[in-house]
Amino acid sequence: MNLWKEEDMRAAVKEVKDGQLKLRVAARAYNLPLGSLQRRVKGTVANTGHCSGRKAVLSARDEQALANHCLLLARRGFPLKRQQLRSLALQFCKQRGCGSLVKTAEETGMLGQHWLDGFLRRNPSVAIRKAESLSQARAIGLNAAVVDGWFNELGNFLQSKGVLNRGHKIWNFDETGIQLTFKPGAVVAGKGAKVVSSITPSEKGETVTVAACAGGLGKYIPPMVLFKGKRMSAAMTDSLTSAPEGSLIALTESGYITSEMMVRWGEHFCKYKPQGDPEVPDVLLLDGHSTHVFNVDFLNIMSRNNIEVFALPPHTTHELQPLDKSVFKSLKNKWDELAQKAFRLDRHNVSRSNFLKLFKECWDAIATVSNAQAGFRACGIVPFDRSVIRTEAFQPSLATDRPCPPSSNTESVEAPAPVAAATVPEHVESSGSQVSADVNVGNSEILSTNSQSVVALPPAETAQSSSEAAVAEDRHSPVQSTVDLESASVVYAKSNPPASRPIPRPIESALSPSSKIDTPTKILQEISPIPKTDRSSKTRKKY
Repeated sequence: MNLWKEEDMRAAVKEVKDGQLKLRVAARAYNLPLGSLQRRVKGTVANTGHCSGRKAVLSARDEQALANHCLLLARRGFPLKRQQLRSLALQFCKQRGCGSLVKTAEETGMLGQHWLDGFLRRNPSVAIRKAESLSQARAIGLNAAVVDGWFNELGNFLQSKGVLNRGHKIWNFDETGIQLTFKPGAVVAGKGAKVVSSITPSEKGETVTVAACAGGLGKYIPPMVLFKGKRMSAAMTDSLTSAPEGSLIALTESGYITSEMMVRWGEHFCKYKPQGDPEVPDVLLLDGHSTHVFNVDFLNIMSRNNIEVFALPPHTTHELQPLDKSVFKSLKNKWDELAQKAFRLDRHNVSRSNFLKLFKECWDAIATVSNAQAGFRACGIVPFDRSVIRTEAFQPSLATDRPCPPSSNTESVEAPAPVAAATVPEHVESSGSQVSADVNVGNSEILSTNSQSVVALPPAETAQSSSEAAVAEDRHSPVQSTVDLESASVVYAKSNPPASRPIPRPIESALSPSSKIDTPTKILQEISPIPKTDRSSKTRKKY
């Protein structure tokens, strides 16, 4: 390891070349290796810095261009794996004429692992990370124009209803699936071990649907749990008392939520939400699933109880859905922890009969005020702040972005033109399935329908509403929406507000030949162009 300082080497070389000191005297005076000083004086080594080891295959400039290209691909949603980076580096070396390469590089078609290790050390801005899957639809859907338009509409709608930044009046509903097994995750094992195993109850367990609802101030509605089946067994009925207080337990043929169950949940929500000022409506945010927004019976219940339904844009819930942001990930992590602990202690498989007991422990641990508030805050809903959505989240959509048509109004807006959420006329009649039998089992009430069973546990005490936040005085009159009864679809009245966030240029113009970019970057773009995601030719559903 070299211990001398570069400034000492620079001063010694200058004094020797100027004739002020002899070579050996300068080496002793500055405490420098004689050979190192001699090579720099003769010009064998061009610079006065440290240069131990073999010379790098690529120059510092070329490596910086390669690192920037890797970061650009990662931002657009096409990150390189280790082998792909090594292969790209070899092609880049050949294009740049970097001289002779080792024989193994030619045989394998990529540079070696030692080169990759050195490249990562020399470029700390690049690191090996574990990527998360992002579907093509989500990459296209989450773009600046769509998100800004939705925030414009949401901000104006909340202001027109007098609930802007009033967290106790804003709710989010969503469902997720929990497997009747667990993921081991990272474990402690022997270093260098070839096989690290963790025994689980099964390869893939049955999926149980959990529907949750939380408010902007941290209030939770008791959850709804859906199992697959038509009739409850005796063991499952006995386990109902273990569920979280006030929960709605039900069976459906598929195990997933249906339109009928959404109607049941709507009644459940109206029962447990705090009753506040009847003149000020509650706002329920949910995704555009057909069982939610194309469900006339559910929308009628919401309308009768002064609850406005506002849909999220399609394929954007991973950034705009509060429950996805903070609650569900914590729930699944806690489930894996407790299910693994129960399996190891009792050696019993995680099954329907003990699911509710474990789920109650998970729910009590994660259904906290701070978790719910963090989700709404991370999505920019409560408090209302669109700037919390990171610009990096829009990078994958740049491969398919198209230039926006010119708008006559170029003003930047924070509280845009009014737009309405889903409201349903009162005269629409419900056509849901009728209850055929009411059976009381212990303290739980089972409601049997034609295709499913619903269990309503004893009600929990309804919490009083929290103190209300300040409300903006200027309110706009909303544009009313209508319901198409034949197709049972919600038709939203739309406005065309100008976007307040600058829309990025499409990738074609950003990488056009006319752009002023250096030679290494041009070569990398020719060798490894950024892939483009094709938009579907079908007409996309409007949110």
